[in-house]
Amino acid sequence: MVQVAVTIAVAFLGGFVGKKIRMPNPWMFGSLLAVSIFGLSTGKAAYPSDWKIIAQVIAGAYIGKNITRREVSRAGKIAVPALVSVVLMLVCMTISGFILHKFFGLSLTTALLSSVPGGVADITLMSSDFHADISVVALFQTSRLICVLTLLPQIARFRLRRVPATLKSAGEVMPAANASAAIPAVSAEGMNRASCPTDGTANSSAGSRAGGHGGTGIDIMLTLLAAVAGGVLGKMSGIPAGALSFAMLFTAAYGIITRHARVPEFAKRIAQGLSGALIGSGVTWDFIRGVPSLVVPLVIVLAVYFACNWLVSSVIPRISGMDMETALFATAPGGASDIALIVSDIAPGADQGQVVLMHMIRLVAVVALVPLAVEAFLPFFS
Repeated sequence: MVQVAVTIAVAFLGGFVGKKIRMPNPWMFGSLLAVSIFGLSTGKAAYPSDWKIIAQVIAGAYIGKNITRREVSRAGKIAVPALVSVVLMLVCMTISGFILHKFFGLSLTTALLSSVPGGVADITLMSSDFHADISVVALFQTSRLICVLTLLPQIARFRLRRVPATLKSAGEVMPAANASAAIPAVSAEGMNRASCPTDGTANSSAGSRAGGHGGTGIDIMLTLLAAVAGGVLGKMSGIPAGALSFAMLFTAAYGIITRHARVPEFAKRIAQGLSGALIGSGVTWDFIRGVPSLVVPLVIVLAVYFACNWLVSSVIPRISGMDMETALFATAPGGASDIALIVSDIAPGADQGQVVLMHMIRLVAVVALVPLAVEAFLPFFS
């Protein structure tokens, strides 16, 4: 138990230092790096796998509180693009996972989860339930995030210069204030950006004042109780990643019904720090020596996703009312907050609200559908 306490302390120290030195996604990457160094140098990093439910419940609550009545009502307007995006995600995951499994020797669960365009913490927590190699999955997810944030702006500029004006932009730009308010930090990738208020948060505070809930503290407590109830039920169900999925769904239901879903900012840091401890404690010298062999598989996964992003952003404007700029970023393999920050600079004509909503829908699909999809694929590829 002492080793676990020390490991957790090292994780949060790493997150704090990462924040101070302006490391990207500091509470996740900083804690992961700190625990990895601690474990490699001392051999005493320890974090019980059963404790992952704590991070799963917190992460589920943080995602679920952003699913509000407004998001649900708007979802119908982008049903076709959202469906195409989710199907694309599953197709790309299957293609990339099959290649990694058959040609590079990764286990099927590790290969599939390494190929999912989700949050680093969210997918890593799923990986533990499937007994995948969480260090490999975390490496793929982290590298994907860095490459997307580095390469997507250049790809988008190149692409949009060659798009006909009739498809490029719908000409309906969300006002800057509304766009900023619509950017939720809904994934582990985007959780460390400067968070903007979400519709759910605004509804919660307004509801607290109007409904006499007794203040933010009670709202937070009831939200977390809903998440814990969902997490425990999900864990008992035996469904892979059930704790994460059910915590998200219970929190979303509570927020939609009461408009009082509130999760404090520091909660996401706790989830990320614990996720970093879980991943970092599994990093060994054997894994470090094997990293160079993962470069080619990583390039293949990125190539598949950028190719699919290019294809689907060409198809969506022709089958729906969404313009090319919006479609390109709405289907990009990145996190909602990260992509929203990029699109405001590169494609000001894009509908940032639709971009964020599409990524929220995909995130919900990742948490709810990917565990079921992976379980369904296992008999066919084993």
